[in-house]
Amino acid sequence: MNKRYAIGFLVLLVIIVGCYNLIQGILKTSNSVSSEYGEKFNPERASKGIPLIEEDWSVQELKNNYIIWGNDSPFLTTVKPIHYYKESQFLSDRIISERDVFHYETETEMAFRLSCEYSFETDSVVFTFIKYYKESYPPTISFKVNNFFADSIFYNWNINKYYHTGRDVSYAP
Repeated sequence: MNKRYAIGFLVLLVIIVGCYNLIQGILKTSNSVSSEYGEKFNPERASKGIPLIEEDWSVQELKNNYIIWGNDSPFLTTVKPIHYYKESQFLSDRIISERDVFHYETETEMAFRLSCEYSFETDSVVFTFIKYYKESYPPTISFKVNNFFADSIFYNWNINKYYHTGRDVSYAP
């Protein structure tokens, strides 16, 4: 009977060590991806007109196929339009797309978002405008918009050409 327990213990130990090594490998890949595609990737974003990672942002969520960057504050407390968050999608350790969400709340019950999804594979961007009532889901209106419409939103929301708020871009082309 002791031999059965010893074999069972060894099998369990091998499984635990294997899982530990697998998790460490995933974390190591995720951390290198977050470092490679964090702020130091902003010059590449600027060259393509993609919204930048803001200097006061950090990683909010990290999985093996995506990273969400944003401000540490979990709540929207301003009626000033803001670059709310960026989600970077990966295939292995290669970036394939980024989605940036800009948020604007009025002093009434209405709120608006503009989502910009850039594909590195096709070098294209899709804009979606979302209008909803605060603290209400799902949104009342959501529709795709063209670049001209998106640029007019950025202009009216006082967000500059590189789609960020309150930051000088010294490496912009």
